[in-house]
Formats: sequence, structure tokens, C-alpha cells
Amino acid sequence: MAASLKAAVVRRLPDLALDVELELLPGTITALVGPSGAGKTTLLRCLAGLERLDAGEIRFGAEDWTHLPPQARGLGMVFRPPSLFPHLTARANVAFGARGPVDDLLARLELEAFADRYPRQLSAGEQQRVAIARALATRPRLLLMDEPFTALDGPLERRLHEAFRAIAHELGAPVLLVTHDLAEACWLGDRLGVLAAGKLLQIGPPDEVVQRPTTAAAARLVGVTNLYPGDGRNGHVAWGPYMIEAPAARAGALTWGIRPERVDVAVVGTGNLNELPGLVTRLAPWSGQARLAIEVPQAGMLEALLPPARVEALGLRAGAEVRVGLPPAHVLVLPT
Repeated sequence: MAASLKAAVVRRLPDLALDVELELLPGTITALVGPSGAGKTTLLRCLAGLERLDAGEIRFGAEDWTHLPPQARGLGMVFRPPSLFPHLTARANVAFGARGPVDDLLARLELEAFADRYPRQLSAGEQQRVAIARALATRPRLLLMDEPFTALDGPLERRLHEAFRAIAHELGAPVLLVTHDLAEACWLGDRLGVLAAGKLLQIGPPDEVVQRPTTAAAARLVGVTNLYPGDGRNGHVAWGPYMIEAPAARAGALTWGIRPERVDVAVVGTGNLNELPGLVTRLAPWSGQARLAIEVPQAGMLEALLPPARVEALGLRAGAEVRVGLPPAHVLVLPT
């Protein structure tokens, strides 16, 4: 079993102060999401020893990695661009530094068909897959990955997600993967971390972080598009002329919100305690769902995501008057 990696990283850059405390656990994939410029790649480079810390420390079990050179850390790295050896075939690239045979790994990552080609003969996606295989073949003590699947799409991407996740768990090493794709992070990660402006806002099981963000900043980054200032009234939130039941609400100023897929939309009534009138102002397809913009009179706009079959069954269209339900159990109450 690999030792856990604990990092207290402080790196001051001209436009960013990266200050992160993080523990990466053996046999666990930690997926990190955040906006561009949040410090995701800088954090990877600090853990790899490619960036010097201004303060803090990096420890791998009992080992102090703070000033250890990259080549002494036993790392696997998949950064962008993939940086393959141009004079070696795909198979030879994967075999370079491999600890054991690579044929099974090539097969599981669907690389066999072009194993004898050189990097210049490979597409960007194929080069990226070779880089992933090369990192895994070394059986690293720690695997660091920066947007490793961006050049892939469709059914192949889904198959490789499953193959990579299985192989990574078999290796038993800590994995830190950064991505801009929240869905990918939730699918691959055993833990999900949210990074913004150099700070780790929240980390935990993906479902917990997505469904129960602890700050408004984290909520925005995990897809809570409905966020509003409100006035807490001990179990309720005032939003315009409406009183919304929210069990977690205490008296005072707060931010409240609800995930768009938790918004219930009906034509006659939702049967929900928090039922508001609404007018559909826009409706469009969105990632396999129907995305609705709904105006709530004297309050504001709500976004809802509904299955297309429900939209069709209700006969919804732009201009339709609807009833909007906000289930109290899914109303988020966050500090301002």
C-alpha cells in the first residue's frame, strides 16, 4: 500500500497566491476542478517538484519531498502537451521506464492498432493515450494528470475512463487529476476538490460536494446556476414577495440556491411546499436535457433542467405559464 501524500503548499505568483492544504490517499483518485487561473496546474507542478515553494511542505508518508528533485519522487506525470519521445514508437514510449510487460496495458487502453507508429503518425488523442499508458506503466508512487482526456470524445472516451479508473485503482497509488469538466471529475474521482483563486474551497465524495456545496463560490463551480441573496427568517428565506421554506435557514442575510435539475416544473401545480408562479422565457436543448429559463414575477429568473420527455408531455414552450416547485430538502443555504 502506498503512503499518503500530504501537502501544505504556498506558492506566490504575480497574479495568484496558491495556498492549499491537501491529502492524497492511496488507491484513490482525487479529481480537482476550478476555473482557468485557479492554480490547478501550478499545484501539480509544485507536487512534481517543478515549482519551488515559498513556504509550506510536501510529505509522502514519512518522506520529506519539499526540496526533493522530481526524478527522485517516483512520479508518473501526464501534462500537456504529452511530450512523447519522437524517435520511439508508441510501444517503445510506453515501455520506456516500464516496470513489467506493457502488452496488457496497451490492450486495455486500446493502443494495439498503432503501437508500432511514431508520435508524428498519431493524432492528438492517440498521443495523449500513449502518454497515459506510459505514466501508468512505470507503476508510479504518485500519479499527476493535467486534463488527460481533453483530446478524446464519444464512446472511446467513456471506455477509456473505465479502463483508466480500473488500472489506477489496481496500482494503489494516490492520483491527482485536474480537469475543467465537472462531469468527468465526478465520474472518475473517488473524491472531488473545488479550487478557486488558489484556495481549496471544498473536498469530499463527488455527490456530497455537488449536492451540498458549502460556499457560494463552490456552488457556482459545481453547477448551481440558481444563486440569490436572501433574508433568512428561521427556517424560511424571503425572495422578493415569496417565503421559501428552507430548513437550514437562520435569521439574517444569506445566499440561497437550488440546482437546476432539482427545480420541479408543472403546468397546474407541483404539490410542493415552495410553489411559485413562473413564465418560460426560453427553452433549448442542453447536454441531453432541456434547459429552461423561467421568470418568477417580482423575484428573478430561475433555471431548470428537465428530461425532454417531460417537456414534451407538459407541452412546454417559450411563453408558457408554469408552476415552479422548489423542494425544501434541496434548497441550499450558504453564507453570504
